[in-house]
Amino acid sequence: MQQLNRLPQERQLKVHRYKHWIDKKMSVISYLLLAYGVKHEHSITEPLRFGYRGNQKPYLVDFPNIHFNISHCEECVVAAISDQEIGIDVQNIVPYDPNVAAMVCSPQELLHLQESMEQEALFIRYWTLKESYLKMTGSGISDHMSQLDFSASTDPSFYQYNCNFQQQLHPGYWMSICSLEMPLQIHRLTLSDIC
Repeated sequence: MQQLNRLPQERQLKVHRYKHWIDKKMSVISYLLLAYGVKHEHSITEPLRFGYRGNQKPYLVDFPNIHFNISHCEECVVAAISDQEIGIDVQNIVPYDPNVAAMVCSPQELLHLQESMEQEALFIRYWTLKESYLKMTGSGISDHMSQLDFSASTDPSFYQYNCNFQQQLHPGYWMSICSLEMPLQIHRLTLSDIC
């Protein structure tokens, strides 16, 4: 992890607290991606310092009006940057577990899942939409995920719960963004772009 020295000391300590190498790697890439985005969107080149609100949602200490959110899975790292609250989630498509679905899906979503030929992708779609919304609101994952219902929304971009949602299916993973603004600009980058 030769890029570790590009991170502020506090982020390096966070990276070292992870036990698994992949988590360490994704933490470094997450910071580099966020720094890249903040530089290109706001011309900020100084190291980013993080604070945490009461709900443990991170913010940029020196730039509290820049809102961001980060997520990663085995396939990729994503960051969302906005002048308003924003949430993003990305998840690998994994084998469908009806027990997990029963805990987080609404009754209508469960019905759609039972009828679907693509349960894995549909469940991850619901999960990422819910998590992006909860991250945007600062609620985090909670027991109330099943109260959110995305079964009626099938378009890649839609408005629900007073928020704009945008979602993308990629080979092996789903990404969902929840924002107060539209349209959203999505940029696909490689590791060499940010390093």
